[in-house]
Amino acid sequence: MKSLRVLIPSFVLLLAFAAWGVWWSIVADGFETAIAAYAEDGRARGVDVTYDSLEIDGFPFRVTASFGNLRVAGPDWLWQADGFAVDVLPYNFEHFVFRAEGSQHFETRTADGTSTLDVAHVVGLGSLLIADG
Repeated sequence: MKSLRVLIPSFVLLLAFAAWGVWWSIVADGFETAIAAYAEDGRARGVDVTYDSLEIDGFPFRVTASFGNLRVAGPDWLWQADGFAVDVLPYNFEHFVFRAEGSQHFETRTADGTSTLDVAHVVGLGSLLIADG
């Protein structure tokens, strides 16, 4: 009987960890799919979103999408970041934390010419909270 008092809670705990791992994987796969869809939707609207690499990690407490050499360009503007990451909690899809790292390049084009701004070795943080209503 003593072994059951240890075995049953251990089994329940193991089952909870396994369920969390499955849930995290589902959220991570959905996040990666949503990123691809967002990039494709942007292209349809004239905004080109490209990156050299995309890594999804952060298990077990968050899902992080890390982009290498992210480039977002519209018809008359450009933003390029050496590194960019987006974090979301697997249980809260209404709060996103953004992190830009390394060099940043901003560019705008007008009839008067091109304006650029280069920022080196910066870490920028931002947060987006999506509220209903």
